[in-house]
Amino acid sequence: VDKDANISARSELFDELFSLSFLAGNKEFSFYDVLPEDLHSKFSRLIHTSFDFGYSESEIDFELSGKQKKYFLSSNRFYVYGSRKYVVCVINDISLQLKSGKELKQALVDLKKLTDDLELENNYLKSEVNRDKEYGELITGNGSMQSTMDAVGHLSRTDSPVHIVGENGTGKELVARIIHRQSERKDKPFVQLNCDSISARSFDRELSYSSDARALLRSNPSKLDIAQGGTLYLRNVDKLTASMQESLLDLLTRLSDEASESSSSVRIMTSTTEQLQSLVSENGFSEELYYKICSFPLLLPPLRSRKKDIPLLTSYFISIYSKRYGYDIITVPQTTIKDFQKYDWPGNVSELRSLIERAVMSSKGKKSELIERLSVEKKIERMHKQFNTWFEHEKEYLTKVMEYTRWKIRGKYGAAALLDLKPTTLESKLKRLGVKRPKES
Repeated sequence: VDKDANISARSELFDELFSLSFLAGNKEFSFYDVLPEDLHSKFSRLIHTSFDFGYSESEIDFELSGKQKKYFLSSNRFYVYGSRKYVVCVINDISLQLKSGKELKQALVDLKKLTDDLELENNYLKSEVNRDKEYGELITGNGSMQSTMDAVGHLSRTDSPVHIVGENGTGKELVARIIHRQSERKDKPFVQLNCDSISARSFDRELSYSSDARALLRSNPSKLDIAQGGTLYLRNVDKLTASMQESLLDLLTRLSDEASESSSSVRIMTSTTEQLQSLVSENGFSEELYYKICSFPLLLPPLRSRKKDIPLLTSYFISIYSKRYGYDIITVPQTTIKDFQKYDWPGNVSELRSLIERAVMSSKGKKSELIERLSVEKKIERMHKQFNTWFEHEKEYLTKVMEYTRWKIRGKYGAAALLDLKPTTLESKLKRLGVKRPKES
């Protein structure tokens, strides 16, 4: 090997050969002096194959100058003076190409995963936008509800945590969305998390924040990541375990301590179906967390206490779903509205909304069929059957008392003394209610 030869001196393998050549002086040395012993047989096969067939190629791995390298060897046979055979071996360092190929492959995998994650996030945010459009604005003419909406307007101008209390179907999520849409965060995501159906491990993960952008691209973003700059709405926080309450408290403390712009922070809103004071007094809910999330509580009244809102809500939902399904139904009779106002709506506005959507969809645009499907007479009848009239209740109660005293009215252990009534008053009540001792057989 000529150390002054005009070849690629950038190759570490040739650098090594030049060093050997310099140290050897004029002595000859074999290529095997460079290769590790475990590669001698492989290199020999390459050379002999080239002598026999004219060409051969192979890849070899070995450590050179303290680095793991990969080389591509190709050899060609040629003749000198027509008879003497020689083999020229070309060695290419392909370590860098392989490394670049692996990095490219990994980058493609990362890109595919990022695309999938972004698609999931995009679908999630699209569904949230559609739900915003679907719910519309809150409709009310009720005094107590109007005061709540006034508070909503005030809270929209602040950035503090908000806690919403109301029965299922009263519109807690809708109120949270309205506060978000009217706030400076309106152009950022509104993300919700149901605390009623999540494990402690998953809850901690959803409240984690990926500060490393590259790490975020290679993993599924948490709800807190998606909500950056916007609002994170936690439903049913009363269902959180003690450890999950601590995680939420840590998050609220961290958010309040961070001196960050509103565009890069997250606003926390929470909701429950019952007020949290009783849980706090029973040591079922962290008092410190309670004061963190309940600094601005909103109480939503049930629909049964908002009877005046029922005509407004009915008209609104009928117009919405008639337009959605392509029907021309605008109003319903007052008799239907009056029946609606007699019913207590245990599912609140959500129940009313679902009833009207099903009725409009299945009526096929016929007003008569719509009215028939909006009937709540059977529901009212079932509701009324849950309670006796006062006359029936009093008669049943006095019958049980008389049976307990074995129909004895007067005396120390008589029914009159037990009920703290005069015997004559009790006798008059029994006669008026028709409570009589059964005839003994």
